[in-house]
Amino acid sequence: MPSHQPLDDSAIKHLEFIQAVIGRLSGNAFLMKGWALTISGAFFGFSAKDLNWRVATVGLMPLIAFWGLDAYFLSRERMFRNLYDAVRSGDQRVEPFSMAYQLFKTRPGSKPVSWWSSVWSRTITLFYLPVGGVGIALIIYTALQR
Repeated sequence: MPSHQPLDDSAIKHLEFIQAVIGRLSGNAFLMKGWALTISGAFFGFSAKDLNWRVATVGLMPLIAFWGLDAYFLSRERMFRNLYDAVRSGDQRVEPFSMAYQLFKTRPGSKPVSWWSSVWSRTITLFYLPVGGVGIALIIYTALQR
C-alpha cells in the first residue's frame, strides 16, 4: 500500500474550492429535477383535465430540456470529482488552484465522462424516464378519447 504525503494548506484550500463547485453543480441538478417535475406536471395536469394530447406533448418539451441540462451538470460534476481526485493524489498535471476540469474527462480505470453518457446515467434516467412515460401515456390516452 503506497504511503501518501500529507496535504499542505494550499492543497487543502484548492480541494475546498473544487468541493464548492461540486456542491453547486449537484444543487443545480436537484433544481433541474424540481423544475422539470413542476412544469411538466402542470402541462400534464391541464392535458388530463381538458383531454388534450397537444398540451401533454408540449409538457414533454421542458422535460427533455431539463433532462439535457441535468445531464450537463452531472457531466461537469463528474469531471470536477476527477479533478478533486487528481489534486488529492498530487497529480503533477494540476497547477496550484487550477480549476481546469477539462483535463479530467477520464480517470484511470473508468469510462470517459461525456454529456451523452450522463444523459443515460442511472440517477438521471430513473427520474426522467418515468415522468416522460407518464407524459407519453397521457398523450396516447387523451388522443384516444377524442
